[in-house]
Amino acid sequence: MIKYEQEKLAVVITNDSDFRELLTPGLGELGYRVTVEEYPSGALSESLDKKSAPLIIIDLDSFIKADSELFRIIQEFFTRRHQTVILAYGNEDHQFEKVSAFKPDFFLIKPLNPQLLRIQLLAADKHRLELSELIATQKKVTSYGRELSLMEQQYEEAFSRANALTVTSEISRLELDQIFKTVAGCIILIDKDNNVIRANDAVSKLTGLMSSEIQGKKCFESSLCGCCHTSECPFSRIKGGETRVEIEVQKALSNGEIAYYVITATPLRTFGPEFMGIVTSLTDITERVKAERSLMETKEALRISEEKYRQLSIVDDLTGLFNKRHLNVQLEVEILRALRHGRPLSLLLMDIDNFKHINDTFGHSQGDQVLAGLAKMVMICKRKSDMAFRYGGEELVVILPETSIGESANVAERIRRSCASLTFPVNSSERIIVTLSIGATQYVSGEDQHDFVTRADQHMYCAKKDGKNRVVCDVI
Repeated sequence: MIKYEQEKLAVVITNDSDFRELLTPGLGELGYRVTVEEYPSGALSESLDKKSAPLIIIDLDSFIKADSELFRIIQEFFTRRHQTVILAYGNEDHQFEKVSAFKPDFFLIKPLNPQLLRIQLLAADKHRLELSELIATQKKVTSYGRELSLMEQQYEEAFSRANALTVTSEISRLELDQIFKTVAGCIILIDKDNNVIRANDAVSKLTGLMSSEIQGKKCFESSLCGCCHTSECPFSRIKGGETRVEIEVQKALSNGEIAYYVITATPLRTFGPEFMGIVTSLTDITERVKAERSLMETKEALRISEEKYRQLSIVDDLTGLFNKRHLNVQLEVEILRALRHGRPLSLLLMDIDNFKHINDTFGHSQGDQVLAGLAKMVMICKRKSDMAFRYGGEELVVILPETSIGESANVAERIRRSCASLTFPVNSSERIIVTLSIGATQYVSGEDQHDFVTRADQHMYCAKKDGKNRVVCDVI
């Protein structure tokens, strides 16, 4: 049983002093603090506001002629169940009619019998105690009910959140599965112990390895990147603190083809700072690499073509020497260089003696062979810094930078002697022997390019006139 520990209070509402004096000792013996009120309305209103379960004793004779508002207040006592009410009345018929309208917990019939009063008060006290315990129990029940209701509400909310999280987790799992199945790129998840925990089917298209061959094994067993156990290993670099690693990989496939792809590695994210592994994605760049190589090959072919075209534009097809157009360009360059640095510049102009006779006697084809052979000999005899050109039909020119007339005359003589020793077989019995008439001159400051060449040409004609196969130069 729950014991009611609050103060025991008895409110006696009466203006009968004899009634009060008879009640007070008995209530005191039962441990009540007695409050006596002669006017009922104030006492009743105050008692209604108390949270305890007082014992109320109402002397009906004290307000039998009271107004209707007072009776309303008295009636309200009997609708509240946190109080024990004893109604005392006289043994007259009209009072009994009044009492029947209320329904109190106990009755006292006046005049009071002292012996019976004690029994009645004990019964009322026991009723009040039981009522107090009932009220306390009801309060506990109400409190437990509220707590239970709150717990049920919290459980329902937690269950609802758990269901929502479960649904969200399942949706995320399905989405991740769908991404792994449909994404065009290759995705591989590797845990902190180098184990491949997941790989999608796109990996096999790029690397030639089935996802089942990779998944569940160590990442370095598949040799996807070719730099395992080195400082360039993406796994090691991410584990070492890098947030993103990209490397290009070239891999030979089983069908003999070469695959090119980029491996991008990032950390496998979790809720904590601990290293959990890496996420690697493989991007196929085979077509890009092929296109880049094709472009490089095209550029190289174009460069070679341009170089050949440039050579064709400045080189004579027959002799392999520079042509006359390039002579005009290069001669201007060398004249400016000689003037800028104050260095000498010389020029040789040579002509094959009796070349028309060779063409007329042996044919132009044989003449071309003689001209080509002579050009090779000139290239052998000239110095590395000198430049040789085909000036006209059978005329050749050599530019000699930083060369005086004396030095150029020596070069001309070496060329003349070497060519005079050449023979060109026509058939088993005939040989062609050629000679050169050479004019040598040094550039004179202030003259133009035409005058420079013309002076060499005049020296060459002098060599022809003086008997051919000789060198004529400026006066040294």
